[in-house]
Amino acid sequence: MKHLITIALALGLSGCAAWTHYPQGGTLADPSGRFSIQAPPDWVRNNLASDRILLTRDGPHTQQIVLARHDFDKAFPRLKKTVDAKTLPTELAELAVAEMKSQDAMANLRILDSRPARLGPLLGFRLHVRYRTDAGLTIDRLGYGAVSEKGVFLLSYTAPQLHYFERDLPAFERVVASFKPV
Repeated sequence: MKHLITIALALGLSGCAAWTHYPQGGTLADPSGRFSIQAPPDWVRNNLASDRILLTRDGPHTQQIVLARHDFDKAFPRLKKTVDAKTLPTELAELAVAEMKSQDAMANLRILDSRPARLGPLLGFRLHVRYRTDAGLTIDRLGYGAVSEKGVFLLSYTAPQLHYFERDLPAFERVVASFKPV
């Protein structure tokens, strides 16, 4: 019995390393070292996401911020489309929409707003979409994207439209404003 308690405690404590809490916020770099952002205060980072930064305040199914840099040929894996550093922001936004719509969970996706935007020094897009889950929950996603010689940068904020999306939107906009490609 004593060994079972020790094993259970060890497994429980090892799970704590999966998340890092940022009570004061802080500078975070992506795993590839190609950009940095400022984490919002009191959000946590998933340490198991080795190819991106994944942040949440109340849990990834409540709200999440995902930031990633992709190689040109891996930015849109479902579409199997390759882009390059000369891809226009409008083309990039269209590919982002097509990639989302290719997922069964987002088949009913509606575009609420699509416009040019800056991502740090890069010209890109800002895209606001909405979809409904099979359970009837309305989800909003706000995304930014841009290309440079170093690849494709995609940042998104996803949360239920009711309550969470508007509540945590300012935190996401601060993250976007802090984005710095390296």
